[in-house]
Amino acid sequence: MTLAAIGIVVWEAVQPTRPSNLTARIQQTSPTSNGYVAEIRVFNYGDETASAVEVEGVIGQEVSRVTIDYVPGQGHADAHLQFHADPRTAIVHVRGWSAP
Repeated sequence: MTLAAIGIVVWEAVQPTRPSNLTARIQQTSPTSNGYVAEIRVFNYGDETASAVEVEGVIGQEVSRVTIDYVPGQGHADAHLQFHADPRTAIVHVRGWSAP
């Protein structure tokens, strides 16, 4: 049993890691007294953690941006973007990130 566990750990250690692979999606929208808020979820399909993740949402000429501290490898993080118009048709995308 111990040898099997050691073997698995060694196997995982020698496998190449996949770089961060980030996508952003709108999860839900809510009206507020100042317009609308869109809850954004950023998924990282890579193995490496991404930090200072910049997300941008666009509706016509209106642009909203947010920076997420970090998104773990094979994980996700949530953020919010504020808009004057209803953001259900907004296009959201990740603009860039840093290695931690």
